[in-house]
Amino acid sequence: MVWVRGNRQDYHGWKDFGLEGWSHADCIPYFKKLETYHGALSPERGHDGPMSIVESQGDHVFYDRFLWGGEACGLPQAKDYNGGPQEGTHLTQAKIRDGVRCSAAEAYLKPAKRRPNLTIKTDVFVNKLRLNGLKAIGVECEINGQLQVIEARRENGDVAEIVRNHTHEQLAQIFRAIADGDEFRAETVTRNYLVAIATSSGTGSMPSLAAT
Repeated sequence: MVWVRGNRQDYHGWKDFGLEGWSHADCIPYFKKLETYHGALSPERGHDGPMSIVESQGDHVFYDRFLWGGEACGLPQAKDYNGGPQEGTHLTQAKIRDGVRCSAAEAYLKPAKRRPNLTIKTDVFVNKLRLNGLKAIGVECEINGQLQVIEARRENGDVAEIVRNHTHEQLAQIFRAIADGDEFRAETVTRNYLVAIATSSGTGSMPSLAAT
């Protein structure tokens, strides 16, 4: 529920590593588009997006003492750590609307539930991603024990894939390589992982969403 975009230097590092389109400047428009920030107006923040971002109330004396203690140690107060400098002390920002967590489902899926071109199915086991080259065109899945195929009905339709649990070990290998500072091994494992996703005959058992 706590909302933290991350340090802008991380994004710059990803771009320097070769990930075009992932610099902080590239990502800012998307951060702004997704949020309605209820704090002070800022060119770094969005104010009409589906995700409600609020500042924690911090209405307990310990909050004040914490911030005062940081200042006494020479730390600045980072008023809006998602729209400015992050170094220092601050109250957290969170995804909350009307006192309830504003999840991605609450912000995006719930308002779209009445769309005639959207079908939401739960308790669906996705067995296989159907590909045309490297373009996803559908999924093979089991619904109530019956094998079914769900295909994108438009040429530019998107089909989401959830990866089967057996790929978690590959993710762990990536994280271990990064932690060890072995960039070559991290890049190699990551490349193999992405190829495995594209050619996998199985995907995960989490609830699936099909948009047609």
